[in-house]
Amino acid sequence: MFAKIKKSFYILSVLFFCLSSYAKKPKIAVVVKSLNNEFFKEMRNGVELYKTSHSEKVDVIFKGVQTETDHEGQLKIINELVKAKIDALVIAPVDSSKIVPTVLKLLNQNIIIVNMDNKIDDRALAKYKINIPFVGPSNFNGAKEVGAVLAQEKLKNGDKVAIIEGLSSSVNAKSRSEGFREAMREAQVNVVQVKSADWEEAKAYEVATQFLQEIDNLKAILCGNDTMAIGAIKAIEKMNFKEKVLVVGYDNIPSIKQYFKSKELFATVDQFPSLQATTSIDLALEAVNKKMKQSDLPNVLKTKTGVILKD
Repeated sequence: MFAKIKKSFYILSVLFFCLSSYAKKPKIAVVVKSLNNEFFKEMRNGVELYKTSHSEKVDVIFKGVQTETDHEGQLKIINELVKAKIDALVIAPVDSSKIVPTVLKLLNQNIIIVNMDNKIDDRALAKYKINIPFVGPSNFNGAKEVGAVLAQEKLKNGDKVAIIEGLSSSVNAKSRSEGFREAMREAQVNVVQVKSADWEEAKAYEVATQFLQEIDNLKAILCGNDTMAIGAIKAIEKMNFKEKVLVVGYDNIPSIKQYFKSKELFATVDQFPSLQATTSIDLALEAVNKKMKQSDLPNVLKTKTGVILKD
């Protein structure tokens, strides 16, 4: 009888230990921008692989909105995740400034926050004296590097180029545009127009069409992401400027690769979305497991970029 009781107690102890371990498994949410953007689809693929290989250590939830400008939709997702008792949030915000009040609310609930891809506004962080680590590449350096290669290989002093920028309230959109500008300044190439297309192909098509109509002897269009680059390429083809106007993109999404076969796409920049996501999750997981304070987290974890040219 005693042996049976002892055995039953042992089984219950094991079950309790397993359930306790499961309950203590950290829950980390990754929330991004448009799931229609192939960049974030690539990021999701990386997160799914991470989930599979780390399933015993962490519960990872991946969410995103449907458009690049849906700030309210992103906030709704975050609020639902908070109700689900997440321990940490990895966020690629739609808007670099509007996300700040939500960030403050989560920090007050002791939820660890890691920022990736699109940096939260530095002025807001300084104003509220908060530290949100940023994981990602230098958008300025990546854009400057690809712009410099374009200028060296295809442009000459005094040539005209234009920039199609991402969402104007996005820090990485501005950083990429400034990187493009700096490369053109150093090469003495003229940036004659800069307009936003909100990261979207259809809007980029309209902006590029306007550039082609208004700017005589335009040599290149530098785009803040590949989705907009595709819109620009389609406008170039539609208006019979093929082989006359080059395009530079950013992100190296799968669907841009086919355009290397035509002469319009000169180059793009790979910023390795899966690496950004998994590095961010690793940092968040370490912070939760070690019970680190938000203020103890590193300010920046830089990830790599690479210029991609036609083979």
